[in-house]
Amino acid sequence: MNLLKGILSSFKTYPDRTAFKIRKTTYSYKDLEKRVACILSALEDISPEEEIIGVWAADDIDTYSSILAILFSGRGFMPVNPQNPTDKNIRIVSHSGIKTLLAPLPKEKTIELTSTNHLKILSTRDISESDLVISVPPPSPETIAYLLFTSGSTGIPKGVPITRGNLDAFINAFLKIGYSINEQDRCLQMFDLTFDFSIATYFTPLYKGASVYTVPHKGIRYNHVLNLLLEEKLTVAPMVPSILNHLRSFFSELKLDDLKYCYFCGEALHENVLKDFAECAPHARFVNFYGPTEATVFSLAYEWVPGSTANKSFNGIVCIGRPMEHLHAIIIDEHNQILPVNQRGELCLTGAQVTPGYWQDEERNKSAFLPAWFDCREVLFYHTGDEAFIDNDGDFMFTGRLDNQVKIQGFRVELSEIEYFTREFTGISNVAAVAFESKIDNLRIHLFVENYPDHTDNIKNYLKSKLPHYMIPSGITSLDKLPLNQNGKIDRVKLAQLTQIGDNS
Repeated sequence: MNLLKGILSSFKTYPDRTAFKIRKTTYSYKDLEKRVACILSALEDISPEEEIIGVWAADDIDTYSSILAILFSGRGFMPVNPQNPTDKNIRIVSHSGIKTLLAPLPKEKTIELTSTNHLKILSTRDISESDLVISVPPPSPETIAYLLFTSGSTGIPKGVPITRGNLDAFINAFLKIGYSINEQDRCLQMFDLTFDFSIATYFTPLYKGASVYTVPHKGIRYNHVLNLLLEEKLTVAPMVPSILNHLRSFFSELKLDDLKYCYFCGEALHENVLKDFAECAPHARFVNFYGPTEATVFSLAYEWVPGSTANKSFNGIVCIGRPMEHLHAIIIDEHNQILPVNQRGELCLTGAQVTPGYWQDEERNKSAFLPAWFDCREVLFYHTGDEAFIDNDGDFMFTGRLDNQVKIQGFRVELSEIEYFTREFTGISNVAAVAFESKIDNLRIHLFVENYPDHTDNIKNYLKSKLPHYMIPSGITSLDKLPLNQNGKIDRVKLAQLTQIGDNS
């Protein structure tokens, strides 16, 4: 596995350089190697039939060491989120079938998991020192590297297995984008380890001998990000776009002269806020990535250049560019036919990064992985559920989620279009239109705007001048802060709950 070869090389080449800085504590590559060796030694006592090992994904060195030890053992890892409700983790553990969970000294939540799923907790704090020499396991591209669970519309989490071949294809394609990350770089890692974006933010720096600076799970996430950017003079900053919206009030005094690379993924990136942020980091390159978990983190890439008149956007959303190496993307209609340029349809992906299929879920596979006639042959494509189109230059433009489209009075409504005109009028990036069932069973739209200073009727009047009557929100609410989920995205589930609480019709 090329990734593991690179990380092993970092152990040997940069033993005294910082691998991680976690909550003010610095760990060198030598420290990391020793901890990986200890956990790897303990894994030798686990049956080889256990191909996937769970990891209690805390913000500590043992978590990252456990992940690496599992990969060096030839197995795959499955992160379990400590912030999840216990019931959700029980469902995930049960569906995954894992038998062992690597964790610190057992606590209440981990003990509840063991009693329900017959799960064995291997306490990483109890593992003794070892002089085991770490080596890279034999190549096995079909072996699972990691298993992530994402939310499912039915309440049952979707398991996405990513193979070692998928992961290596991603690492190689990502580095060919043109990032010259090296042992001098200081890289932000702000994500929960059950969010696939995190894969890029710690594996890639370790592969290159760079340093990873993590964001604590407790406290306000964007405050931690801001402090790390300033205090540690970070050179590489991967972020979800929502974080920029929360940092916007600091832009006038934010000077990030050390920032070399800033890249985004996870949700739509709005050009207006990126333009403002770019002034804070005059030496940085900015890349907008697109990619579902099912295609290993990132699939398409677009470099946005500050001040360039050639930058592309649609409805204020930055272009998502073109497929990365060894990936192909198409746009199809509802009949699974490939659409020509400038026609909107569903974005579908195929190639070396795409998962072989959902974990033990053939029914879902049948609906998500479908054949299309491509390049003179029938090829299996993953259906992303995202709407997009290809422009005349061959660049892809993201237009919204297909499941973010609703029917109001029989008309198809794209909620992102309401959000676009709201941003245009207010100048506020953090907005969210949410559809909900009223008490009389009519589907309605409620608009949330972050910290809007004037009367919300002003917004409604502007939307009436831009949109048909059936797209006008029945209510508009200004909140001091829009809620974010654990990965820094706008929490639309919580907003939907607020509409149900406040609806009297």
